[in-house]
Amino acid sequence: MIRHIFLGKARAEATPEQLEELCAAWRSLVGQVPGLRSLVAGRNISPRDQQYTVALVADLDDMEAWERYMQHPAHVEISQRLTSKLIRSDGRAMVQLVMEGQ
Repeated sequence: MIRHIFLGKARAEATPEQLEELCAAWRSLVGQVPGLRSLVAGRNISPRDQQYTVALVADLDDMEAWERYMQHPAHVEISQRLTSKLIRSDGRAMVQLVMEGQ
């Protein structure tokens, strides 16, 4: 299993409501993308570190499923309609981890 983690810094003009809409759109991908087992997303609520505004954690079957997820029309649409408008292009971090025994 692969765990995909995305962290994003919001643009200054992004509202909390828009960021919630983005996270809800990300969560809606479960059931649409083959191999996407689960996905949680939300706004950073930590009072200590506000470096990243939103986070997404998705579990996928394997790297092929991750590639399908990245290219899936629903994911691409969310990226173009919301992510690119709300998350700074210089404020994104992404990693994929192999989850042993999962």
